[in-house]
Amino acid sequence: MSPAQNVQTKKKKKLTKAEVDVNRALTYLRLRQYRRGLKLLISRRSGALKAFSSLVKETVQAEMEIFLRQSDSKFGARKKIEELREFKWDDFLDEMKVHCPLLTSCLLGAVTSKSTGETMT
Repeated sequence: MSPAQNVQTKKKKKLTKAEVDVNRALTYLRLRQYRRGLKLLISRRSGALKAFSSLVKETVQAEMEIFLRQSDSKFGARKKIEELREFKWDDFLDEMKVHCPLLTSCLLGAVTSKSTGETMT
């Protein structure tokens, strides 16, 4: 049998829907279109959503652990009444954006709309 005949007799394996979804997501990731690739995986595969949620949880816990360990933070534990009276949400939000970016993004996403950005709805 010649190589040309051999190619014709081989059938292409039909991919399952899951394989097609994963291949498309990998294509986006290879093209550095991370948001698009992750969004596709999460929307089509329930296991991907569970894994992503777990990763977000672990990352937020690590951010908070580092944030709370910092002794120079204006918002650490054991504050006196005078210090609480001087509490400013803008300063707190700025510090959270630096030390806990994923947590801040999640919280802002929960209380804002796409059109308002970072203002409360």
